[in-house]
Amino acid sequence: MNSEQTRQEIIDEILESAMNDAFSILEAEFHTQKDRLIQDFIHSFQQMCVKIKQLQERGRKAPIAYIHYSLLRTSILQQKYTYLIEAYSEEWYGDENECFSWYDASWFYKSFAPLQSLLAQKLKKYFRLFQPGDRERIMLKYIPYYHQFVVAIARLAICQAMELPEAKHIAKSEIFRIRIGEFKDISEDIYVSDSQAKTLQYVRKLQRQDIQLAYEDLTELSLQGQSLDHTEMRYADFRGGQLTNCKLRGCILIGTRWNGAILSQSDFSQSLITDADFSQCDLRETSFRHANGKGFREGLYRSPGLQGIRFADANLEGADFRGAELFCADFQGANLRGAIFSESDVNKYQLSEEQLQSIDTVL
Repeated sequence: MNSEQTRQEIIDEILESAMNDAFSILEAEFHTQKDRLIQDFIHSFQQMCVKIKQLQERGRKAPIAYIHYSLLRTSILQQKYTYLIEAYSEEWYGDENECFSWYDASWFYKSFAPLQSLLAQKLKKYFRLFQPGDRERIMLKYIPYYHQFVVAIARLAICQAMELPEAKHIAKSEIFRIRIGEFKDISEDIYVSDSQAKTLQYVRKLQRQDIQLAYEDLTELSLQGQSLDHTEMRYADFRGGQLTNCKLRGCILIGTRWNGAILSQSDFSQSLITDADFSQCDLRETSFRHANGKGFREGLYRSPGLQGIRFADANLEGADFRGAELFCADFQGANLRGAIFSESDVNKYQLSEEQLQSIDTVL
């Protein structure tokens, strides 16, 4: 066994069990504290929008194209768990008119310092194998596992945040993005607004491209009766759309937003719908047969899957859920009259007594 393998075995012996316990607790508390965490994120966004508006009123900030939440690895190693929020014009990093604020993410990282201290203490007896600075290098590898929980809350919160008066009143570019990730490095969209008119021809053009419809703003789009089978559409935004009788079979729909869309008689069979939000949708007679909404779990990764699938206040009369796997599905307030479930699946969901009486079950 070489020295690197020996070092890794020591690290695993010190941290593996402790990390697993810490993240099991974090995940459980994440679900119970979700509403408060969402409000905390919204407040950070609200404060940022106030700063942007003040600068714009003074003529010191162009229309905003990007708002970026940045993970600061060095600060986290120093036990300062704040994310930098920055606003940029279309020039992005070339925008010299500085506008920034902070988001306190300390709740998510509360086990980081104790684990960092545990590692430092245990490594003392292996001083011949580990060099000064190795503790920081080791702990850096675990930061993305914490960050995934921050991203999940950001995704859950951002549409509500964008409805704030403070958010509506700032001047924005035609294409406006909110992103989260590394400071001036790898990041991802959590919200995209594109004011150009969307058409079926626009959608077909995107379908022919490698990325297809992933992360696209397709709000209020009319696609009645169209086929989008086997399309990559993760994190696309279809809120308020008219998609009656659409074929959406075998699609990748992770984290998609459909709130308020008309989707009656559409077909999501065998699609991947983890973390999709169907709240307040018209889903009458829609098929979710063998749709897969299971969360991703590998090692300490829990995402996608932290947000859960949401059918809150949706009209699901006559919808077909036979063979569907709907991880953490929220049916609160949904109309499930005549909806069809596999008998063996019913106990997986927290349905009200009224909902249980209204559904149909099959073997």
